[in-house]
Amino acid sequence: MKHRNLLESFKSAIGGLSHIWQAQRNIRIRLFYFVALFLYIAGIYYLSSNLRAEGLRGSLEDFVFNFLHMPVYGGLAFILLLAFCGNTRNLTHSWKPYWITFVIILLLGIADEYRQSFLFGRTACAWDVFLNIVGVLSAFVMARVCLVKGG
Repeated sequence: MKHRNLLESFKSAIGGLSHIWQAQRNIRIRLFYFVALFLYIAGIYYLSSNLRAEGLRGSLEDFVFNFLHMPVYGGLAFILLLAFCGNTRNLTHSWKPYWITFVIILLLGIADEYRQSFLFGRTACAWDVFLNIVGVLSAFVMARVCLVKGG
């Protein structure tokens, strides 16, 4: 009887250690996502600072650059969701990370366009912010349908 209690105590102690290890692992994963998020945002701001010749306005190249807002900001939304949730399984628990992600990316997009209004050769455009939002909403739909429903 005494050995059984000792064995159960040992099992509960090991179980407690595994929860601690799992919590530390989740912290490391979230830290990784937040570092990736910071680098991603820095990359967006760097690329949006590059000068483009005014002669390209209205061309096919300008059209393509504008529509790149959707996948770029969609990727940003996905990384931010993972940073908040820690993994794809936690995306089902609440809509709160989605709302927080939406607001943060909306503010980042507006701030980027505002900053571009001061750069030579760049202009601020509400259309770009709209394309950012479309990209974010597309990422949300893909996260819910592909990751949550699909497994």
